[in-house]
Amino acid sequence: MDEIKALQEEFQRAQLSGSLLRLSERNCVELVHKLCEMGLIELLHTTDGKQYLTPQQLEREIQDELYVHKGRINIVELQQILNVDLVHVERAVAALCKTSRSLVLVQGELIDSTYLDMIAEEINEVLQECGQISVSELCPRFSLPSEFIQTLIEERVGSIIQGQLDPDSHGTVFTNAYITRQRARIRGVFSAITRPTAVVAVVAQYSFQEKLIQSVLKELLACKRLAGSLHGRADKLMFVPDIQARTQSRWIQNFYRDNHYIEYDAVRRLDIADPKTYLASRCQGGVCLATCFAAQSIIDNANAQIEEALSEKTWLDLMTVLPSPFTEGDVTDVLRRCPVMKRCAADLRVLAGSCVVSNQCVAALLASFESKLDERAQDIARKGKPQVAATPTPA
Repeated sequence: MDEIKALQEEFQRAQLSGSLLRLSERNCVELVHKLCEMGLIELLHTTDGKQYLTPQQLEREIQDELYVHKGRINIVELQQILNVDLVHVERAVAALCKTSRSLVLVQGELIDSTYLDMIAEEINEVLQECGQISVSELCPRFSLPSEFIQTLIEERVGSIIQGQLDPDSHGTVFTNAYITRQRARIRGVFSAITRPTAVVAVVAQYSFQEKLIQSVLKELLACKRLAGSLHGRADKLMFVPDIQARTQSRWIQNFYRDNHYIEYDAVRRLDIADPKTYLASRCQGGVCLATCFAAQSIIDNANAQIEEALSEKTWLDLMTVLPSPFTEGDVTDVLRRCPVMKRCAADLRVLAGSCVVSNQCVAALLASFESKLDERAQDIARKGKPQVAATPTPA
């Protein structure tokens, strides 16, 4: 016990005794500067040069200021508050964002997850009031880029945000009740349609949500709640009910079966925007010509007629063997698809766009003209040189 008391007394005397050696402020600054140069310590100084702080302390002060500002603060404002050079603040913010998933730097602003959750709650309140809201409306409201808000919504939809994203564009959020109401209205209107109708016209007439209608229509058609199909894209999107489609298909199939061809204009008059694609998918074995869709039998018949003309050393006008609605463009397409045109290309020629003439026929015609020309020349020679009337000189 005596030893402990002795130590206490000695410690008290040391505390009460004055210091013999004291360092000036300048000596302390030089000493700290030397320690920093040697890499023994890492310190940052304030912009006024009166204080030092470690990088860890700067990060803690940044987190404190972020909490005071409710989860969002501009780093320029942060630099003014902490009185530290902006370079050091930016470096500390980057380190914090790298080590913490709850922090993010957006357009020069440091934001934490609690602030993002608060934004999501506010978005949900507006959504429940309006039934639907778009990202473009939220950008000026929160002064944040659209891509960032889009990601925020996608991460919190179904949890904080009670709604559904538009499956086509993901740029709009709808409440479940709003989607249910719109789906019921869309199903009722489109169930009553009996002829091909532009979706844009229905949207304008019944004030449907344009960003929602396509996804709802696709869903209703997929689950067989609507009997019909969609054709075209964007502003040209058409809804064709099954009853109209069956009537169209029946008429087209009957005409094609009886005539072995059908004109594109006739198909367009049935409100089918792309007749080539439509006919190619429903009339197997046919070919697309310039203005008509023709069966392979027409091509085969034309090929046989050409072969017969070549074997008989004569000529053939395809316009006389093809259906009357065929144009010169259709004839050209038929000739290109006839195998004999490639196989016997050296033995024939095409004149006037539709006439196939064998070379033997051309040679025979030239020979007949040669004999007639010889006879004419001999007749002229017997009668003497013909007199050529002089051209009168103008007065």
